[in-house]
Amino acid sequence: MLVGLFPVLSGSTTSWVVLAVLGAVAVRSRVPEYRDVVVLASCLYVLALVPGVSLWPLPAGAALLLTAALAAARGGWSRWRTWWRVGRIDAVSWALVGGVVVVTVVALLTWHHVVDRRLPAPYVELAEGRPPWLVAGAGVGFLLLNSFIEDSIFSGLLLGLLDRFLPPRASVAVVAICFGLLHLHGVPDGWVGVAMSGTWAVLLAVLRHRTGGLVATYLAHAAADATIVAMLLPSVGH
Repeated sequence: MLVGLFPVLSGSTTSWVVLAVLGAVAVRSRVPEYRDVVVLASCLYVLALVPGVSLWPLPAGAALLLTAALAAARGGWSRWRTWWRVGRIDAVSWALVGGVVVVTVVALLTWHHVVDRRLPAPYVELAEGRPPWLVAGAGVGFLLLNSFIEDSIFSGLLLGLLDRFLPPRASVAVVAICFGLLHLHGVPDGWVGVAMSGTWAVLLAVLRHRTGGLVATYLAHAAADATIVAMLLPSVGH
C-alpha cells in the first residue's frame, strides 16, 4: 500500500515509521517476495528525496533496478524471471489485450474531453523550449519506460507477493487499490483518476494471471500511455 500512497506520503514522517516497521519484519521474514517489496518501497521513498530523480518514473525505475540487483545477489533472479517472461498468450488473451486497449483509449479520450487536462507542471517545464522532435522522442521513451516499470512493480512484484497469501480476486483488488492511489496526482488525476486507474489495473492483473507473464499487460499498458502522450503533448506551450 505504501507504493500506491507514494504521491501522498513521500517525505512524511508516517512513511518513514511504517517503512521502519516493515523493514524490521522483513529482516526476520523468510518470504523473499516480501523482502523485495519492502526494499523497493524503501528505495522509492529515499530516491524521491534526491534532486533530479524525483520526477516519475525515475525514482520507481531506480528503486526497481536496485531491488532487482539485491535480489540477484541473494540468488533470487530466477524468481523474478517467472514474471518477466512472455507467458501463455493464446487467441483469447490477444482478444483481451485488444479489448483492454479499446476500452482504455475510449476512457482516456472521454476523460480528456470532459476535463481538458494538461501535462503536470514538472513535465511541461522540461518540455518547454525544446525542439518538437526531442519532446516527441522523450514522450515515446517515457511511455515505453513507464509501462515497463509500473507493470514490473504492480503486475509483477506486488501481485507475485499477494498471490502467495491471498486468493486471486483479493490479490487483484489490492493491486488495483494501490495502482489507483498512485494516480491521485498523476494522469488521469484526482479521485476520478484513482477510479479509472484502479479499474484498469484490474484488467491488467487479470491478463497477468491468465498469461502468466508480463508481455500482454505491457502491450496494453504501453497503448494507454501512448494515448496519454498523444493527447497531452500538443498542450505544451499553449
